[in-house]
Amino acid sequence: MRGDVGFPILPLYFFYSVLVLEFCTAFPRRRCLVWFANASIASVFVKRGIGNYVFDPARDWLGLVGTKGKEAESKAEPKKEKMVKFLKANKAVIVLQGRYAGRKAVIVRAFDEGTRERPYGHCLVAGIKKYPSKVIKKDSAKKTAKKSRVKAFVKLVNYQHLMPTRYTLDVDLKDAVTPDILSSKDKKVTALKETKKRFEERFKTGKNRWFFTKLRF
Repeated sequence: MRGDVGFPILPLYFFYSVLVLEFCTAFPRRRCLVWFANASIASVFVKRGIGNYVFDPARDWLGLVGTKGKEAESKAEPKKEKMVKFLKANKAVIVLQGRYAGRKAVIVRAFDEGTRERPYGHCLVAGIKKYPSKVIKKDSAKKTAKKSRVKAFVKLVNYQHLMPTRYTLDVDLKDAVTPDILSSKDKKVTALKETKKRFEERFKTGKNRWFFTKLRF
């Protein structure tokens, strides 16, 4: 094996190391000075790698143990880290694009790998098209029921058109809202009625009030 200077490096460096050991034994007080001289001269001898190895004179001053060089490291494939899936079912999101931009919705089913018709990450969401009005104590039962009405929507939305929130909504819509309902108008109307009913029941319980308030922007 030869280096950049055109002559065998390893035998010459080994011979030089033996001379340094003899000098350190004869003059123990000057070991530090000899050590730095050895490291600087060895760095000139072994500036680049012999094969796929690069020697570290300060650590492996005999040149017998080395570490992999930059060329070998560049060939190594980087480790692919798996991204954490945070767009899951029952996750509350805000729609950013389209007809329902600014509306709050909940993820019913997520398609991280996409489908044949939509080869990108998207999800099926059910959201609030019309928010309920504010209910006060002096309202009658009929007026309270009218103010508590909700209109819902169901849609397939691209991940890039959603803004996830830290909240989750404990409303089970998997049996009522499926991807098949979008292909038929009758199925979609039935699913919207069931979604509307479950949203209104959740609103009347007094839980998740943040979901049923309109965004102010």
